[in-house]
Amino acid sequence: MIRATVCLAFLISIFPTTGEGFQSIEGDLLAYEGDVLPVTEDPLNPNLVDWIYQDEDGNAAVHDLTGVTAEGGFLQVENVVRYNGHFLTPPIIEKFGDETGYTIEIRIQVLKNNAILQIHDATGFVNLELRPHSLTQYQTNAGGVTVGEDLSSNPVRVRLLYQKGRVQVYVESPFGSFGPSVDQSLTPVPDDHFESRIRIGPNETTSPGATYRVDYLRVARGIIPPPTGTTPIFDPVLRRPVRIGFNMVVLPNGEWERFSTERSVEGVFLTSDRSDSHGISWSIPQRLVQLPEVDWRAILALLDRENEVHLFFMVTRDDVGRPAVNRFIDLWHMRSEGGRTEWSIPQRIYAGYVGSIHGAIQADSGRVVFPFGKWIGGQTCGPPTGCNATVALYSDDLGETWTLSESELVSPVYEGYNGINYGAIEPTLTQFEDGRFWMLMRTQTGYLYESFSQDGEQWEEATPSQFYSSNSPSSVLRLRGGRILVAWNGCEVPPRLDGDEIDGGRDILHAAVSLDGGSTFHGFREIYRDPFRNESPPVQGDRGTAYPRLYDPRDDLVFATAGQGANRRALIRFDPNWLLETHAESDFSTGLEEWTVFKEFGPNSGRWRDRTQGAVLANLSAKEEATGPVLHVRKPDTHSPDGAVWNFPMGRTGQLELRIRFNQDHGGGCIALTDRFFNPTDSEGEERAPLRLDIDEEGQLSNGFRFASERWRLLRFEWNLDKRECDIFVDNMLVERLSLQGDSQGLNYLRLRSTAKTVDPNGFYVDWVKMRSKENETTSSWRLR
Repeated sequence: MIRATVCLAFLISIFPTTGEGFQSIEGDLLAYEGDVLPVTEDPLNPNLVDWIYQDEDGNAAVHDLTGVTAEGGFLQVENVVRYNGHFLTPPIIEKFGDETGYTIEIRIQVLKNNAILQIHDATGFVNLELRPHSLTQYQTNAGGVTVGEDLSSNPVRVRLLYQKGRVQVYVESPFGSFGPSVDQSLTPVPDDHFESRIRIGPNETTSPGATYRVDYLRVARGIIPPPTGTTPIFDPVLRRPVRIGFNMVVLPNGEWERFSTERSVEGVFLTSDRSDSHGISWSIPQRLVQLPEVDWRAILALLDRENEVHLFFMVTRDDVGRPAVNRFIDLWHMRSEGGRTEWSIPQRIYAGYVGSIHGAIQADSGRVVFPFGKWIGGQTCGPPTGCNATVALYSDDLGETWTLSESELVSPVYEGYNGINYGAIEPTLTQFEDGRFWMLMRTQTGYLYESFSQDGEQWEEATPSQFYSSNSPSSVLRLRGGRILVAWNGCEVPPRLDGDEIDGGRDILHAAVSLDGGSTFHGFREIYRDPFRNESPPVQGDRGTAYPRLYDPRDDLVFATAGQGANRRALIRFDPNWLLETHAESDFSTGLEEWTVFKEFGPNSGRWRDRTQGAVLANLSAKEEATGPVLHVRKPDTHSPDGAVWNFPMGRTGQLELRIRFNQDHGGGCIALTDRFFNPTDSEGEERAPLRLDIDEEGQLSNGFRFASERWRLLRFEWNLDKRECDIFVDNMLVERLSLQGDSQGLNYLRLRSTAKTVDPNGFYVDWVKMRSKENETTSSWRLR
């Protein structure tokens, strides 16, 4: 039953998980590897039935629709192998009959050249061709139909309804649903064509060597149209590496334009290039205007209400010595005019030393507000408030003149902090629909600090927000309809190592959304994980998922850029509605991408420590009653015991269930539910968790209940933060009630950790884990003032 549920997750989310479960063989079918399953009901549509069948050799070889009801049901093939060279041609439908008709659904991603899906029967055939390099189309016998996105980077779900020689085609892409996009009758073909047969492969005539991936193929007796009035919710998908940051705007026509500086023997020039494919391909950079001969650095771009672009520059001056004493990074500004055909002369708008610039907005009144962190010359980076303060420039004449606010926002710093005590820096901001400004600042307090203003000039004293955060900046954006979106590193900075500073806290990027203008927030979910988080860091350079920038999408999906270091800067795309989901699960069928399992070892070298993978996946024998790969948590060596961390939608009330087995002679374990990300082997993750359940090496809880070794148990946590308690069930029997610790606003992380004190190769297994909120919201209860 669990594996079937995961198959349904593939149907809900159109974005695939890369890695385990797929193989890339150019020119051949790529398919997810499934298992033999019983018939199970699809909770999204009771008329649909999943059925996966394998022959004696383990290959998908479905020869008829025996057992699939006439009322409608899907025969699903997942462990598909090659048939007839480059084509999948299993005789899936044998003399299906014109009166009944049938439905075919396929989820496919074309990676190179064109792929083809053919459906044949005695009355004709339909030939659906996916054309990624036309950027915007798929094509059938009836001609091209616009999808609106490059199919080489976006999988699509295609549903074909066939009856009496007539076919209708529905398409779902990450950028919308289309259907019926094709509604046509088929021309009869000679009798020697295949009857009732599906073929998938490349168009060898026009596109040899096509590369594509099929996540699933589903066939149903009867016509089962897609549900009406629904829009699929899409999990985050990312592409990396990219060269996009704060220097980009989304133009009114949906194109992206990014700005750079080019230095040549002819001088320094402002350049730009554009993309009409959401960053997949870019035009040749064009020189816009020549710039003064100064040391131009980072660029922050803003599109105003007149569709003109403001550019804010960091410009280095006297780049030696002490910041704000004899070393400076000034701020400059310029603006386009005449429909972005002309540019104003750049001018310096602040002289001093500034940190990274992250946010500038145009208020509803037309005022442009630009906050930044300024270094206070000669001030020590230590208590009480560090060496920086956050201030704001504002302009009421579209950048002709600028005024510096008198408000200086600070945050406390503390001795012994694991990092540099900069103070309040790198602010970002937005404006609520009620006119108030909201600013979030990077600090070293463990929180993002916040401040409010009625006009962008006078700001309230900065105070802790309820966003736990490492020493990292955030990004905030008001979407159409008033929704507020925040992206940040909701991580805890690890402790010092033997008194020495060590970097960390940027492995994961999170997002939350507000539906009520910033009053409450939902989600607190991972949208980007450092793809190299389980490996040792580079000897030089930075790393992590920090420095996010959210972009006004001009449609229902949101784009963000984030990441530091080689091959880590990524473009992330997701539907904000995904942050409203109240259910999550993992059964490891797609590997450990959703999990973080690294452990650090060795000395501190240049503020970094080596890393290696801790918890691993194991494949058990059939007699061990696992539903698939299982997570193995143990202490296989002299390094720290294994840990594994998994994120789910934040909830004040909810339940989390996992299937767990403690192995013979295990060294004990700890299961914790937390409200932020801690490194997997950081003991503070358990010590500071709202809920912690310890199991000793005998399998016992503190109240004497014992987990017998070598036996699968169903462990369930049911928590209620309003009551400050959590009930713990084993095989549906209440075994303990624990009080929740601290003042958490919600729970959104599961931590699994071995507590073995010596080498323990046995540890424990986890077969799967599920979480569901018991209330129809997944929110922290805090409210903005």
